[in-house]
Amino acid sequence: MKESHTFIPPCMIDLLTLHTMRIRMDRCWVNALIRATVQLD
Repeated sequence: MKESHTFIPPCMIDLLTLHTMRIRMDRCWVNALIRATVQLD
């Protein structure tokens, strides 16, 4: 269980991402989607 110290639960990641990276994700997420879609196609 000591190794779990560095491991971050998915729920924590979601909270941190939505709460902290929300503004950045709002802009970068769109660009990332466009790039991902272009690469897939």
